[in-house]
Amino acid sequence: MNCSRRQNISVIVGLFAVLVSCVLVTAGPDLVAESVGDEHAIHSSRSLLGLPTEAPKVIPGYYIDGKCLFLFQNGMEGLVKIYKEEKTKDTTDIVFVQQYIFLLKAEPTSRVTSECNNANQTYITLSYSGDQIRNNTNITSVKVNMIFETNNKLKRWALSPASSVHLDGNGDHFKKNLKLKESGVTASTGFSFSCLNLELQSPDPNNETLASISLSVKRFQFQPFTTNNTNRIFADSFDCSTWFTISLWVGLFTLLLFTAIVASGIYMLFEIKTMDRFENPKGKTITVSAAE
Repeated sequence: MNCSRRQNISVIVGLFAVLVSCVLVTAGPDLVAESVGDEHAIHSSRSLLGLPTEAPKVIPGYYIDGKCLFLFQNGMEGLVKIYKEEKTKDTTDIVFVQQYIFLLKAEPTSRVTSECNNANQTYITLSYSGDQIRNNTNITSVKVNMIFETNNKLKRWALSPASSVHLDGNGDHFKKNLKLKESGVTASTGFSFSCLNLELQSPDPNNETLASISLSVKRFQFQPFTTNNTNRIFADSFDCSTWFTISLWVGLFTLLLFTAIVASGIYMLFEIKTMDRFENPKGKTITVSAAE
C-alpha cells in the first residue's frame, strides 16, 4: 500500500514539474526581452558592425572613423539629478531637488578625436547643442568626453575614470563637469567592445558637484588604437550582455528538477518487493506474521 502511494505521489510531482517547466521555458525569452529589448537585438549587438562581405545589414546610427578609434552609437538618453545642501546644527545633508531627462541624437553637433600621438591613451569628445538635444529646453549643451587607456602588461584597454560629461544650461546648477565612474567598458587589445544599452554614470553627488548624471547609450560599439587596422572596420567584439540569461538558468533548473524526480521514481521502483508466497485454493490458508 505504501509503495502504491509513493508511486502516485511521484507521478503527481512529475506531472506538476513538467507543467511548471513548460510555463517557465515559455516565459523565459519574454523576460529576457523585457530586460534588454528583444531577442533579435541581442544577436545583432554581438556583431554590431561586423559587416559580412556579401550582404551587409545597414543599422541606423552614427559611425566615426577617428584614425585612432572607431565608434558607433545610436543616440543617448540622459538623466540629470540636481541636489542642494541643507545645513543643520550638527551636519550638512545633500538633498535631492529635481531631475531632468533629455535625449541626444545619434549624430553630434561636433566631435573631436585624438590624433595618434600617444600609444597608451586616446580620447573622443562628442558635443551636442541646439536641435541635437531634445525633450528638455533647460539644457543647452552637452559634451561627452571619453578617454580610453591601454595596459600593455595586461594587453587590455578600458574607459578611463578621467572621462567626464560637461553640462551647460539655464541656471548655475546646470553648469557642471561630472566625472564618469568605471562602467566595465573594456576589452583585450585588438578587440572592440559592444553593448546594446550601455549605462554610463557619475559617482554619487558631493558638496562640490551637487549633481549626478546617467547616460544610456543605444547600440554602442567602440574600438580604440586602430592604427594597424587597414580594413577600417570593427574587429571581433566583447559584448556586455551576460552569457547566463534567465532562460538558460530556467532550463538548467528544469533539467535538475526533472533528473531528481526521475531518480527518485527509479529508486522507489527498486524498493517495491514482490510476493514470494502464493495461496493454493485447495490447500491451507497462508498466514503471514507481522515480523515478515
